[in-house]
Amino acid sequence: MKKVINTLMALMVIGTMTLASCSTNAPADTPRAAVEQFLGTLVKGDVEAALNMVEGADEATAEEKAFVVQLYQSALDDFGGITSYEITDEKIDNDGNTAKMKVKYVYGNGEEKTSVEHVVKTEKGWTVQL
Repeated sequence: MKKVINTLMALMVIGTMTLASCSTNAPADTPRAAVEQFLGTLVKGDVEAALNMVEGADEATAEEKAFVVQLYQSALDDFGGITSYEITDEKIDNDGNTAKMKVKYVYGNGEEKTSVEHVVKTEKGWTVQL
């Protein structure tokens, strides 16, 4: 049961990380840039900084953030972290305000998984959705 929960948590985490580029909280001007910033930060192991790049993070309480950081960190630890990622497909929806990015993750334990990251355009720029 614990393995199933950890796998689900890892998929959530994966569905929101990996590529390595910039680790800045500056608004992203494209969906790809938002995902690369988020995942690059996760590859570096800075879960807290990555969480701050997620839509709505500024509205979460300290307790909520700490809980999510703990879940993500636990999932990353179980998989040996994210060693690399590759955005294999991207699609901006017709509304021009949402996008889906297909990402292939490679973990420290050798496993590979593919996930779709959802991105939304806000007043501040593009940001990852959980």
